[in-house]
Amino acid sequence: MPDTFSLTASLFNGSLQLVKSGTYQKNYLAVVSFTCPFILKAMIEKKGTSMKNEDIILFSGGAQGAEAEFGANAERLGIEEINFTFDEHTIVRKRGWRVLNHEELKNGDVSLEYISKLMNRRYTDNATFRKILQTIWYQINNGQEIFVIGEILEDNTVKGGTGWGAEFSKICNKPLHVFDQKRDAWFTWNKTEWIERKKSDEPVISRNHFTGGGTRLLEKNGKKAIKELFKRSFKSMTLAENKRSVG
Repeated sequence: MPDTFSLTASLFNGSLQLVKSGTYQKNYLAVVSFTCPFILKAMIEKKGTSMKNEDIILFSGGAQGAEAEFGANAERLGIEEINFTFDEHTIVRKRGWRVLNHEELKNGDVSLEYISKLMNRRYTDNATFRKILQTIWYQINNGQEIFVIGEILEDNTVKGGTGWGAEFSKICNKPLHVFDQKRDAWFTWNKTEWIERKKSDEPVISRNHFTGGGTRLLEKNGKKAIKELFKRSFKSMTLAENKRSVG
């Protein structure tokens, strides 16, 4: 009898073939949304839910902009980071550099036709962009909750290549929070719509494994939003860092 983690992972890998093949079927969302929460639950039970410094990992891509800023804040507080990338891809962050080989990239491959339909836009089919989407797949797949800096469009998708990460998070039913730089506010996806978060109720990092990413065009308010997110989430670490800097 397989354990819960192995069984749910097997179910997920099977249902994901609907996404990878580009088959646009109505029932795939129900199947994947059903299996992903069980995987998430198994991962949490397997890893534990205590927020200890040594247990926390940021999953990102290390690129210029939001990803690099998430990494810089993680490093400042001594939080481990893993940045998924591929050969000959220029990234800013070198800490936690994880270069994916061609087989690993293939595991994160998704039909561009499918993504175009899902996102209501056309994407250029070139090797570099495809690999970027594949690394985003790894970022989202490893995070237990997702934080994105960008812009929410009228059709409820997120602008740019980052949008695929947000949509994949929705499919997997993972907690998803987006800071919209134009509206200068955090929004949380509640499975049907975006809910604006009040200043007194902005999101915090509550899982040991989280994903942070977003636009390369990071503005001042986006940079501030990332810094304050870490400050709210890891108050004790921030206080310790301040004491060290004063000492």
